[in-house]
Amino acid sequence: MDAERHPSARSAGAARWTLARSHRSLTPIVVLVALLALLSAGRLDAQALSLTISKSFSPPTVTLNGTSTATITVTNPNVFSVSNVQFSDTMPAVIQLVTQIGGTCSTLATGGGTFSFNPGAGTFSSTSNVLTAGQSCTIAVQVSGTVLGAHVNTTSQVTGTGTPSGGPATATLTVEAATPTPTSTATPTPTSTATPTPTSTATPTPTSTATPTPTSTATPTPTSTHPPVAPPAVPVLSFPMLVLLGLVLAATGVFLARRQ
Repeated sequence: MDAERHPSARSAGAARWTLARSHRSLTPIVVLVALLALLSAGRLDAQALSLTISKSFSPPTVTLNGTSTATITVTNPNVFSVSNVQFSDTMPAVIQLVTQIGGTCSTLATGGGTFSFNPGAGTFSSTSNVLTAGQSCTIAVQVSGTVLGAHVNTTSQVTGTGTPSGGPATATLTVEAATPTPTSTATPTPTSTATPTPTSTATPTPTSTATPTPTSTATPTPTSTHPPVAPPAVPVLSFPMLVLLGLVLAATGVFLARRQ
């Protein structure tokens, strides 16, 4: 009986040893497969990072009823993809939601998704199917400022599967009164009045009147037995005196002409 039991006992022991050895050889393989699964899923990090969300108005200041572009940007800072990324935004009553003008969230760039836009309620929301590692997406809408002042707009938080919520984001739109444009009054160009050129009156050149040279008359010598009486001496004008006389007459003529 003991001889018969010993072979069976030895067989059972050998089977247990083989099974234990098999388990020990499989353990590293199982661990390796688990590590590869974690790496492929991108979950080797101790903790996932929060998604980020930011918002801005461009321009940040508008006149009353002027328009501005509000842009929201969502980013996945993790080294793995995040699915079902959602956020929403509701405008304050003093900011009117006009229309969507662009963006990549909830489009083919994010694997599709859904976008809801309600101008009457002043709200919109976006769901992107997936944001890959490090990927960002945006939504751009046009708004209008209907009341004067600085108005703060705050979004919801952004959420995603397997990550902490991020945000919210805040931006300020300032609405100012329009400055009236001054109207320029045309200043008439002064017309230059032509000043008449004075005409010079020709002053007649006085003509010098030639003074006749007195001719001396020869006095016949009387025939007398008496001793001849010398005739009175007739003054004879010299040439300088004639010139002086002419100048005096010319000056007299000029004076008389001016008196007229």
